[in-house]
Amino acid sequence: MPRFAANLSLLYTEVPFLDRFALAAADGFRGVEFLFPYEFEASEIAQRLRAHGLTHVLFNLPPGDWAAGERGMACHPGREEEFMQSVRLALQYARATGCRKLHALAGIAPSGAAQDHMYATYVSNLRAAAKLVAAEGITLLIEPINGRDMPGYFLQRQQQAHDVVAQVGEPNLQVQMDFYHCQIMEGDLLRRLERHIAGVGHVQIAGVPDRHEPDTGEVAFGPIFARLDELGYEGWVGCEYRPANGTSEGLGWVRPYLDAGLESKAMHQAVISGTGLYRPPHQITNAELVQAFNAYVERFNAEHSAEITSGAVAALQPSSVEFIEKASGIKNRYVMDKEGVLDPARMYPRIPARADDQPSMMAEIAVAAARQACEQAGLEPSQIDAVYCASANMQRPYPAMACEIQALLGAKGYGFDMNVACSSATFGIEQATNAVRCGSARYALVVSPEITSAHLEWRDRDCHFIFGDTCTAVLVQRAGDVAQGQGWAVLGTQLSTQYSNNIRNNFGFMNRCEDSTWQERDKTFQQEGRKVFKEVVPMAAAHIETHLAALDFKPADVRRYWLHQANLGMNQFVIRKLVGAEAGSDVAPIILDEWANTASAGSIIAFHEHNADFKTGELGVICSFGAGYSIGSVVTRKR
Repeated sequence: MPRFAANLSLLYTEVPFLDRFALAAADGFRGVEFLFPYEFEASEIAQRLRAHGLTHVLFNLPPGDWAAGERGMACHPGREEEFMQSVRLALQYARATGCRKLHALAGIAPSGAAQDHMYATYVSNLRAAAKLVAAEGITLLIEPINGRDMPGYFLQRQQQAHDVVAQVGEPNLQVQMDFYHCQIMEGDLLRRLERHIAGVGHVQIAGVPDRHEPDTGEVAFGPIFARLDELGYEGWVGCEYRPANGTSEGLGWVRPYLDAGLESKAMHQAVISGTGLYRPPHQITNAELVQAFNAYVERFNAEHSAEITSGAVAALQPSSVEFIEKASGIKNRYVMDKEGVLDPARMYPRIPARADDQPSMMAEIAVAAARQACEQAGLEPSQIDAVYCASANMQRPYPAMACEIQALLGAKGYGFDMNVACSSATFGIEQATNAVRCGSARYALVVSPEITSAHLEWRDRDCHFIFGDTCTAVLVQRAGDVAQGQGWAVLGTQLSTQYSNNIRNNFGFMNRCEDSTWQERDKTFQQEGRKVFKEVVPMAAAHIETHLAALDFKPADVRRYWLHQANLGMNQFVIRKLVGAEAGSDVAPIILDEWANTASAGSIIAFHEHNADFKTGELGVICSFGAGYSIGSVVTRKR
C-alpha cells in the first residue's frame, strides 16, 4: 500500500509553515516533504516532526536566487563551489530532521552556455554531491521537470535523467519521478514506470493539467498506485499539488490510504539489506575424510578383534567417497580445525581453550560475518541495535553469545541467543523482522555461528561426513532507511514446529548429574535418517505452499528457492513437489557440495551466494528445516 507524504510547501497554506505539521498529522499523514526549509531553524522543524510523529521524507537543496528566477545551479558552469556549499547546508538540516533524501535542482540552462559544458558540470557536481551525502546514508535525487511550468529547465525527460544517473555512477543517486511532470512531457506513465523503477528513488503526484488533487484531470492514479505495489516500490508518494478548495476538504481521494495507515502507523516495512559469510581456514575433501575414517576403522577393529570374533562387538565398516556422495551430495566441508578431525586416534577437532577476557570462537567468527553484512548494507556496526545469535549449538550457556557479539561490534540495544537447531537462522530472521516492524529495533542483526564439527560424531559411518563449520550474518532494517532498488523486502515469515526425537543431541549441563560423560554416543549429533526424510520433507514442501498461498502467491511465481542444505535428495523432493524442477538448478541452487550441512547457516549461504542476478520485483523464498522438527520460511522480493 502506498505511503503518502504531504508536501507542506503546497498543502495547508492556509496557515503558517510551522503550523502545517500539526494539520498534516491530524489528517493522517505520517510523512512530510517540502521545498526549502532554510528560512527556519533546523531545530524548529525537527521539533515539529517529533511532536507530531512525522517522518521527514524529502527536501530540496538551496536553489540559488529563487526570486530572481533561479531554479537550482547544478548545471551552471563556474558555480561549482556555490553548489557544494548548498549541499553542505542541506546536510545540516538533514542531520537535524533525519531526512534521508535530498533533491538537487538542475537549474535553468544559462544563456550562452554550451550544452556539453553544462552536461559535464552537471555530472561532476552530482558525483561530488552524491559522494558527500553518502557518508550520511543519504540518497541524492534528480527530477525531470516539465518545460511548460519551468521553461528552459535543464532536465526534462525520464530517460535523460536515468542516463545522467548512469553517467555519474554513484549508487546513492536516483531519479525523483513526478507523474505530473512526466505526463505533461511524455505520457505513457505505466510503461515509463515499469522501465525505470529500479532507478526511481521517490515519486510525486498531482492532477494534470491544473496541478490540483490527483483525482482531478486526465490521469487515473489508481492503476499507478497498484503498479507501484506490484513492482515492489516501498518509498513514499509525495503529494505535491495545489488544493483546489482547501487541503483537508480535498483529501477524499487519499482518505482510505491514510485511514489504513493510521491503523498500523507504528509498523515499518522490513528489508534484508546485507548478508555476510565467514569461511573457516581449513577444508576437508571426501577423500581425506575417508582416508582418516578408514584408518580409524582398521585401528578399532584391530584393537577389538577378540570381541569382534566372539560377537560381543560389531566390526566397523569402512566408508568411501562414492558412499558419501550418493548418500548426501556432499563433496567437501570447511572446518575450524582439520588436524584433530583427521587424526585416527582422536577424530574430533582440537580447539584450544581461551581465557575469559579473550573473544570466544563463536563470537569471533560472528563478528567477521557481521562486518561483511554491514559493509554490504552501508552501515556501521555501531548502528545495530538488536543482535540475535541464532545457532544449532551455543559455545556456553551464559553470558549470551549475542551479548558478547554485540560488545565486540560496538552495537547498541539488546541481544539474546536462540536455538531451533537447523531452523535457527530463519527463526532469527522472523524475530529481527518483527522487531523492525514494530519499532523495537531499527537495525537488527541475525548471526548464525555454526561450529558443527564440535558436535558431530566423526567416528560414525552413517553421519561422519555430514557437517561443516561457518557463520552467516543477515541484517534487517527499516525500508525507509534503504535506498530504493537495494535490498530484499520481507513480504512474510512463517514458522512451524512439531516435536520429534528423530534428530537429537543430549549434551548439556545435566550430564554430570546423570553421571554420564561427553564421550557417550548420545552426547553428539544422532538421527534416524530415513524417518527424518520421510517425515520432514513433505512437511517442508507443504509449509512453503501454505506460506505462499497466505500471501496470494503460487510456487511457480517464485524465481528461486534457497533451501536448507542438509541433503541433496531432500532438496530434490521439495523442489520437485513445488515446481517440478531439479535441485541444483537455477530455481534451487545447491551449496552443500562445497560447504556440507552447516546447520542453520545453509539456506543463508545459498541466499548469499545466489541472489546477484535478481531483477526488481522477483520473488524468492528462504526455507530451513531440521530438528525439533522445525521449519522456517522467509518470502522476499527484490527491491
